[in-house]
Amino acid sequence: MKPLNVQIAELMDEGYSSDTAQAKVAHDIVLLAMHRCGLKAHSTIKGGVVISSNRPKDIFDMHYLSGVVDKELLKKYITLIIYGNPKCRIDDHAEMMRALRLTFALKTFSRKLTVARANWLQLPGPQVLESLTEYLEGLI
Repeated sequence: MKPLNVQIAELMDEGYSSDTAQAKVAHDIVLLAMHRCGLKAHSTIKGGVVISSNRPKDIFDMHYLSGVVDKELLKKYITLIIYGNPKCRIDDHAEMMRALRLTFALKTFSRKLTVARANWLQLPGPQVLESLTEYLEGLI
């Protein structure tokens, strides 16, 4: 596999903008990780970068995947894609967790999870957010 910066540069040479090239490479990383851990037959990806979404279905998917994704690889790609991206404005794990907690604490966000038809796990939204927060905190 080519280094990520090389993949991004090649996409930019093909006419992609820097942001779009980074998003495409990030999306490909997630798809590859899902394929390698045997989830390709059990997942649906609908456009966009999987990691960056806060749609209820994605939160439930992330909760489920937290049990099977390689933590070391995830830490590597979070560092590269989030902390290494000057447009993201998040420089470390503590800032990422603060941003997530703020998002998860929003009443509108919590309400989305409570009424989500996309809750294929049929777990309470607050339980999923707590579990996902603990998992992400453990990536230090």
